Parts: sequence; structure tokens; C-alpha cells
Amino acid sequence: RAALADLERGGAAVAAATEAGVGGEIARLWLAGDDAAAGIRTALAAVVDDAVASLETAAGARAEAAFGNPVRQQIAAIESATARAAGTGQHAAARLAGHMLRLVETVDAVETRVREVETRFAVRARDSLTRRSAGLIRQLQAGAIDVAKLLAIKIGDDEWAGYLKGDRSVFARAVAARLDRDTARQIGRLFEHDTEFRADATRFCDIFEALLKRLLGDDDGDALATMMLSSDLGKIYVTIGDAAGRHPPAR
Repeated sequence: RAALADLERGGAAVAAATEAGVGGEIARLWLAGDDAAAGIRTALAAVVDDAVASLETAAGARAEAAFGNPVRQQIAAIESATARAAGTGQHAAARLAGHMLRLVETVDAVETRVREVETRFAVRARDSLTRRSAGLIRQLQAGAIDVAKLLAIKIGDDEWAGYLKGDRSVFARAVAARLDRDTARQIGRLFEHDTEFRADATRFCDIFEALLKRLLGDDDGDALATMMLSSDLGKIYVTIGDAAGRHPPAR
């Protein structure tokens, strides 16, 4: 009886220890994944081996019949539950990995789509800006003709030939090339005393400033505006603006 009692207590202790150990391993499985599952199987194998060895050394076939089978059944049930828990944890981890992969793919697809939309929008906006700016530049080139005439700037035959072939910047270049101190003083006197020149010069400045405002609305507006101001038309605007007390618009 004492041996049977010892075996019973030993079996219960083995079962309790096994259950507690497996429970802890299962909890860690959810955090550690496959490595924790492997650890559970290793720990369980050791527990099972110890329990079987204890049963095999127990005295008497009746003790084996009375207590061995229940202990074996309990260990088998714990092992089965552990395997199911490990499988569930692995399945959940695999499912979560699948969800994360699909999420990453979705985010990449959305970012690609956003970039495509932004690119198309930028292209349309730049095309629209180019068309509007081209119209204003044509008006400025026409205005440069009036300025050249009022400043009595003569155009050579080659320049006229270029103009007739479509080079509308001929007069702007001719005026810009003659913008020295004497011409700047002449523009100042004409702007103050010549009503026709003042009207043409004011219109030229209005158009140029409208162009700058449109350019400044672009992402590269500062660079575009600087480039425009350094052009022949920009040089004419700056010189007339000095006489008229006008300054280029800023952002």
C-alpha cells in the first residue's frame, strides 16, 4: 500500500508538473512561434520519459493496472493538447504572416497609384502653365516691338528675316542688348512725360507680373521666376520697373 500510495502521489505530481510546464510552454508559444513549439516538444518528451521510467520501476502488476494506465492516459492527453496548441499557434502565426504580406502588398499598390496620379496631375498642371505662360510671353514679345519703336531702336535685316521666319524674340533681344545707362534714363523720361510710352510700358509690366505670379504658383516657381527675370523680356521689365517704381511679385 505504501508503494501504491507513493506511486499515486508520484503520478499525480508528474501529471501536475507536466500540465503546469506544458501550460507555461503553450503561453510562450504564442510569443515565440516555432522555436517555442520545438521547446515544448522537447520538454514534454523528457516528462514522458521520466513518467514511463517511474511506472516501469513501480512494484506489482496491480499497481501498474490501477495507476499506470490513468497516468499514461493523462500524459497522452496533455501531449495531444500540447500538439494541438502548437499547431494552432503555428496556424495563427502563418495566418497573421499572410495578412501582413497582403497588407504590405496593398500599401505598395496604393503608394504606386498615388505616385501615378500625382505624376499625371503634375504633367497636366505643367502643360497648362506652359500654355498660359506662352500666351503671356507672346504678348510681351509684341509689347517689345512697341518699346523698340518708342525707343527708336532699329532692327537689322538679319533680325527682320528671323522675325518673319517666326523668331518672335527678335525685338526683345534688340531692346535688351541696348539697355545701358543712357537707355535706362531715356525710359525714365519717356515713362514720365510720354503718355503713349507709359501706357505701353505699364501694360508690359502688368503682363510680365501676371506671368511671374503664374510661375510662382508652380512647385519650381522660384527657379522659373528667376529664369524669366534673367531673360531678355525680364531685363526689359526690370528696366521699365525701375522707372515706374515697380518690383517683381514674390510668393
